[in-house]
Amino acid sequence: KEKLGIFTMEQSKFATLQISEDERSLEKLASARFLEQKTKPAKEQYQLVMDTIVASRRAAARVVPGRVYPGPYLGGFVLLFGTPETAGRTYFAEVCQAMRSTQVNPRRFYLESFANG
Repeated sequence: KEKLGIFTMEQSKFATLQISEDERSLEKLASARFLEQKTKPAKEQYQLVMDTIVASRRAAARVVPGRVYPGPYLGGFVLLFGTPETAGRTYFAEVCQAMRSTQVNPRRFYLESFANG
């Protein structure tokens, strides 16, 4: 039995175009839409992942209890995954396959791009 997936996309512009390779601040790297729409707890989690990726120059993942995020889904877990790779491989297909093979059905996915990637 197949699950229905609906994907939407929004295009945002970055205010800062000249970014240092070591820049970590979401205030400088994120789009205005991201900064306006994400909650403070969500931005804090994104910042932790960004710090890890910039420091290590490798992909990073965090699993956070759903209760960290305000909203209708208090249970479960939130998986945050990020990578410094911006060409050739996006990992989205692999993440989806991992979810299917473990029979985990995420309620939603968010894909974000930042000015340093």
